[in-house]
Amino acid sequence: MSAPVSAEGYYDHDQSRLLAFVRPGFRSVLEVGCAGGALLRRLIDDGATVATGVEYIPSIAERARAACPEAKILSGDISSFGPEELGNGYDLAIASFVLEHVNDPWLVLKHIVDRIRPGGQFVGALPNVQHWSVTFPLIFRGKWEYVEEGIMDRTHYRFFTRSSIDELLRSAGLVDVRIEPVLLNKSALANRMTLGLASGMLTRTYEFSATKPG
Repeated sequence: MSAPVSAEGYYDHDQSRLLAFVRPGFRSVLEVGCAGGALLRRLIDDGATVATGVEYIPSIAERARAACPEAKILSGDISSFGPEELGNGYDLAIASFVLEHVNDPWLVLKHIVDRIRPGGQFVGALPNVQHWSVTFPLIFRGKWEYVEEGIMDRTHYRFFTRSSIDELLRSAGLVDVRIEPVLLNKSALANRMTLGLASGMLTRTYEFSATKPG
């Protein structure tokens, strides 16, 4: 189900921005693509008494186990684990830069959402293929070139824009969908100068939150 991913470059990225989306009062968390466990560690320190992480690369999963000895860390493809391994009824599930790496993100997202309790929260992030670094070479030079890391990562099976992220989340039955662009430095300035009209082309990543109906 998942594309093979190199262990280089993916596992030390700071995902702490997502904490701004997390509602207070959670007690149980499932993180799919937990990498070395840095974000899961923060969530445990912030109050999670039940924590499960899933990491595709075994050596990276070992890092997560070392960082989060209180958590259950599974190594492998999320689709290979059923509720007996993953558990059920989580207050919070996170999948940051995960769904672009799987062949069927709709099926994988439903698998994750099934593990969330009614009224629970799903939080994550996805790269934006509308970004100018992709669309300009495609439009003006006919180039659609894969690279080792980034939006055009060669391990990406699927590509998303803001609207298709919205459709993906709603297709899983999620509501209260909130999708925010990550605009830093010059991109944020350019976005203000264009009154937000160029936001889609200036955004490399969208972060999002949604709720499972209760």
